[in-house]
Amino acid sequence: MHLRQDALVAASQVVLAVNRWANTPGQQVATVGQTQVSPNTANVIPASVEMSLDIRDLSNQRIDDLIEQLQGEMEAIATDTHTTIEMQPRLRNEPALAASGIQQTLVRSCEELELSYMHLPVGLVMMPRRWQPLPT
Repeated sequence: MHLRQDALVAASQVVLAVNRWANTPGQQVATVGQTQVSPNTANVIPASVEMSLDIRDLSNQRIDDLIEQLQGEMEAIATDTHTTIEMQPRLRNEPALAASGIQQTLVRSCEELELSYMHLPVGLVMMPRRWQPLPT
């Protein structure tokens, strides 16, 4: 088992690394929102995992620093797990605060619906999801 090359184990460690530095003091927000495991079957060691990563901050330099830090951690994870890890940027937007009018509308809506919310440092309003079954 010491030579096992489990892509999902490596991907899980990347997710934990993202969570660690996303929760350090600062204005950064980071989310691993999608994962695709292949093959996605029982009793088969995953050969590959594709994930999405969204990183936000009000500073381009901070985003670049976070990406550089993550790349260093991914190299160490790849070595430890006998895997290869690649990062391919898909989209980059300039940092910007959400318009105050939009933020106020979201807050009002949450209050009217009696939903909890919190303001994030990057100018977003975060609301919990409510899962409801689809109507039949």
